[in-house]
Amino acid sequence: MTHSTASPVAYTPDDLAVMLGIHRTTVIRHANAGKLADLRPYRIGAALRFPRSTVNRRLGIQETA
Repeated sequence: MTHSTASPVAYTPDDLAVMLGIHRTTVIRHANAGKLADLRPYRIGAALRFPRSTVNRRLGIQETA
């Protein structure tokens, strides 16, 4: 079994905003709050999915507490 020794890729807020389809300030706000992982997509089968909160923000849907 071979392990990769490649360094993780670091993206700029602009790159992340384009990839996630959200505004740059949203990326920066989440990073400053230590919640950048909340924006991370995940895989279900072959499909790439985003957390519901990210989708709601993208669509402008207000979340209720």
